[in-house]
Amino acid sequence: MSKHSLRGHCDKAREQLRAGEYDRAIAHCRALLMLYPRCVPAYTIMGEAYLAKGEHAEAANLFRRTLGADPEATIPYAGLGLIYEERGLLEEAIWQLERAFELAPHNKEIRASLLDLYTQRDATLLSRIELTRAGLARIYARGHLYPKAIGEFRDLLRKEPMRMDLRVALAEALWRDGRYEGAAVVCQGILDLAPNCLKANLILGEIWLRAKDHEADGRALLDQAQMLDPENAVAQSLFGDRSPLAPRIVPVPPHVIGEMGKVETVAEVEIAAEAEPLTPHQEVPEILARLEAEETSLDVSLPMEDILTPLEEMAEMLRAEPETLPGVLVEPTSYLEHWSDPTLGTPIQAEEFSLPGTLSKVPWEPAVAEETRDFYVAGSKPEVTRIENLREQVMADSSDYSARLKFARAYWQDDQLDQALEEYQPIATKSSDVLGRVINDLEEIIFQHPDNLVARELLGEAYTQANRPQDALSIFQQLYTDLRKQSAV
Repeated sequence: MSKHSLRGHCDKAREQLRAGEYDRAIAHCRALLMLYPRCVPAYTIMGEAYLAKGEHAEAANLFRRTLGADPEATIPYAGLGLIYEERGLLEEAIWQLERAFELAPHNKEIRASLLDLYTQRDATLLSRIELTRAGLARIYARGHLYPKAIGEFRDLLRKEPMRMDLRVALAEALWRDGRYEGAAVVCQGILDLAPNCLKANLILGEIWLRAKDHEADGRALLDQAQMLDPENAVAQSLFGDRSPLAPRIVPVPPHVIGEMGKVETVAEVEIAAEAEPLTPHQEVPEILARLEAEETSLDVSLPMEDILTPLEEMAEMLRAEPETLPGVLVEPTSYLEHWSDPTLGTPIQAEEFSLPGTLSKVPWEPAVAEETRDFYVAGSKPEVTRIENLREQVMADSSDYSARLKFARAYWQDDQLDQALEEYQPIATKSSDVLGRVINDLEEIIFQHPDNLVARELLGEAYTQANRPQDALSIFQQLYTDLRKQSAV
C-alpha cells in the first residue's frame, strides 16, 4: 500500500494513535478531511484520539457522526460506552457496549468490559454474557440463515423502530436473500433519516443501477457512497465480485501531508517537538486499540468459527426456536436517547448524523444542514413548545407542506398517532415535493401498526398521487377485504 494513498495515510494516523501521538493523529486526519471531507475512517480515528486525550465531548461528537454513516461500526459504540462508564452512567454504557458486543462477539475486551458493567449494576459477579436477540440475528445472517435473520430483525424493529444498526442489518439480509424490492424499501427509509448511511447508499444504488427506470438514481447513490468510502473497501466487502464500484487506490498529494503527519496546507497545525508527555490515563484504551487492529467495522463476513469459539452457548441457540431465546437485556424507550446527552456537550441534532458534504465546511466542526431533517421516534417526547410552534406555522400558511409534515411527525413522535394521521391527510392526498417523505412515513407507520386502517387508506391515496397505481390498487384491495371481514364479525 502506497504511503501516499488515502489508506496509507489512515494507517499512518493509526500508528500515531498507538504511539500516543494524539495531536499528530488528529492533525493528520484533519488534513485528510480537507481533501475527502466524508472519509469515515478519519472521523473514527479522530474520535479515538480525542477520547485518549480525555476530551469526551469532541470524541462523542465524532463517534456519533461515524455511526450516522456506519451504524454497524464497533469502535464508536465501544468508545461511547467508555465515555458513559467514566461519567457513571451505567445503563447508557451498557447499552452502547451491548451494541459493540453484538457486532464483535469474539472480542475479549468488549466481553470483559460488559461483564464488569453488569457486575457493577447488579452487584452480582457474572461469568458469561446472555446473548441479545439482535446478536443472535446477526449470527443467523453470518451463517446465511437469512429468513431467520430477517424475521428476528423485523420483530426487533417493531419494538425499537429507530435502531439504525438493525435497519441496515435487515436491508443487507434482504438483499443477500434476493428480496431486492424489500431491501430497497428499507434502504429508502434509512436514507430519509440518515442520508449518509454508507451501506444503504450502496445497497439501494446497486439495486437501482440494475433497473432501467432508476439507473441514474442508482449511479448517484453509488457516487455518494464513494465519497464516504473513497477506496470502495466496504463495497468490495459487501458485494465482492458483483460490486459496481471497483477497488481504488486514492492518492494524497505528498505536499499536503508530510511524512510524520504534519499538516502543510494553509490550515496548518504545528505540533511542537518539545510537547509535554501525556499522562498515563491518556493512553488509548486497550479495547479500542484492539478493535482498530481488527478493523471489525469493515468485516461483514467473519468466519463462523471466529464467532462461535468464544461463545459456545451460541451454537445451541442457532438451533433454538426464536420464542425460546433470551430477550434484549436493556431495551431503551428511544434509540435517539443514546445519541443525545447534555452531559456530553451540546445535544446531537438530527442533521448532525450527516457528515459535512462540501469542502467549504470545516470538516471537524459540527455540520449545519441547510434543511433540518426531523427524526420521529415513537415513545420519545418532544417539547410541547415545538408542537405549538409548528401548529402556528401551519395555521399561518396552510400551503406550507414542509411545515405540515414536521407537524405530523411531531405528533407521531409524541405517540399521538390519531392526531398525526389527521395532519398527514392533507399532504397525503396532494402531489407535492414532500409526497415521497409522506409515503415513507406512512409505510413505517403501517409497519409498526399493521392494523391501522386509516394509515393504510392514506397510503393508498398517497400512492395514487405519486402515480403508483399498482401499489395503490393493492392497498385498497387489501383494505376492502379487511373491512368486509370486520363487518362480518
